[in-house]
Amino acid sequence: MTSKAFLSRAWRVFVLGIFLPLVSMQGQTERGAITGTVSDASGAAVPGAEIKVTNIATNIHTSTTSTGTGTYRVTNLPPGIYNIASTKEGFKQALIDNVRVPVSGTVNVDVALEVGTASQSVTVAAHAEELQTRPEINTDVSPKEFETWPVIIDTDQRQPSSFVFNSLPGTTGGTFTGAINGGQTFGFEVQVDGIAIERNYLAGAPVELTPSAESVSEFSLVTGNIGANYAGAGSAVLNFSVKSGGNTAHGTAYEFNGNSLFKSNGAAANAFGYGKGRYNQNNFGGALSGPIRKNKTFFFATYEGARTRDFSPGNYTTLPEMVWRQGDFSDQLGAQEGTDALGRP
Repeated sequence: MTSKAFLSRAWRVFVLGIFLPLVSMQGQTERGAITGTVSDASGAAVPGAEIKVTNIATNIHTSTTSTGTGTYRVTNLPPGIYNIASTKEGFKQALIDNVRVPVSGTVNVDVALEVGTASQSVTVAAHAEELQTRPEINTDVSPKEFETWPVIIDTDQRQPSSFVFNSLPGTTGGTFTGAINGGQTFGFEVQVDGIAIERNYLAGAPVELTPSAESVSEFSLVTGNIGANYAGAGSAVLNFSVKSGGNTAHGTAYEFNGNSLFKSNGAAANAFGYGKGRYNQNNFGGALSGPIRKNKTFFFATYEGARTRDFSPGNYTTLPEMVWRQGDFSDQLGAQEGTDALGRP
């Protein structure tokens, strides 16, 4: 083996060594699953039925076969919308559309097969029930719900964590002062696609970071008896799923503007007789996604920027009067009380 070939192989091994652990970590907390039972018209279990689960956005599918008791389970599914197809010799093909898999969730979808030929198909409306298979409590927020949440501007940009602390039960405070279910401030963990993110400052206190609001697909708040798979969690886990590209190109853009024309004067400024200062805030960004190779590789990119100019008076102070600067504070003593040396009042 030449030295050039050796270095090329070593480089590939190095890259795989970096990214493969990330894939396994994602599979632990962010991925979901579909499970259920395949039965015939009489309710008897149907073993050996093929189950094909297809992601609507990417057209990527995962297949499995029902067990001897008719049960099936498809795991490691990214959050999203799926179609399910089930086939078995001697039965019509069963189609179940628009099954939503939430972040870290397991949904139960039972399949009923009818006698017939494989060329025939029966489409059934999705009736998926999310299973509570772990001791923790999940508060799930779907993509549609997340899009309708109020836009909260915090630290000059939209903060998904602020949505959480203003919308979900058991939460108090805000992005950098929030507590969940009576836990300590900073006593929760933020995960994006299964990977914990944080930065350390404020004397070592972990301040969790959250992704751009435009990049979030859906979200779940994990509380209660949190499992060991959330190693760094305290009182809760904020679990974000980031959008991914699909076979269709999509793009979005937004701009939020706040300025002194629509801003009222502050109470302190009014008290000191000051008018409104110049103020202009712009929070802007966008996202772009689409296919690189159809049904194979996809991309998603987002950008968010914030520009603020604030000339509003921030601190209000007073200058001492001339007699004070000369050391005379007698006007602050009030009326004289008592008597002088001769006993006069």
